Amino acid sequence: MNSEDVINLAKKYGADLVGIASIERFNGVPAHINPASILPEAKSVIVVGRQVVRGALRGIEEGLVYRAYDDYRRTHMISFDYERFGRVQLEDVFLASTVYDLACAIENEGYEAVPVYPYPPEAWPQGVSVATGRVEPNVHSDPEFAAVAAGLGEIGYNNILLTPDFGPRQRLQLIITDMPLKPNPLFEGKLCDL
Repeated sequence: MNSEDVINLAKKYGADLVGIASIERFNGVPAHINPASILPEAKSVIVVGRQVVRGALRGIEEGLVYRAYDDYRRTHMISFDYERFGRVQLEDVFLASTVYDLACAIENEGYEAVPVYPYPPEAWPQGVSVATGRVEPNVHSDPEFAAVAAGLGEIGYNNILLTPDFGPRQRLQLIITDMPLKPNPLFEGKLCDL
């Protein structure tokens, strides 16, 4: 299986965006956010993304599709469409299924594939390292940084990933693997106006 096969397979499983970065593109990245801390034998990081459907944002823009709910006695106003199709279901079900299927296919080829869910970075690091000089057990690899390293886009002025196809409207997950893959070229364009 080569890079083109991985990209085509990810798209077959539902990915809208797929990029590959060599692990060398993460040299110098601090250990607590470095994919190599998760899989020291890593050779490649595959970034898989699915678009946030444009219509899921209409409720927010029009101020119409909001609902309130009580979350531990705090009231939140959210757009139900965005909550389901732009965030929760998109990451927890649709994108996770795509990443799971691709990770299984890579492992069926005899390589290790570590799927990485984009937990919120403000929750990290937690725990105690298992040995002196080792990072905390909960390493968080930034999917947006990985997407830039995989040639999918650029970080805009607002610190959000911008891609040519979807602007800021995508959700991302990673697969860290020991499969040697040819990396995508870095994105050379300019998307942010600022």
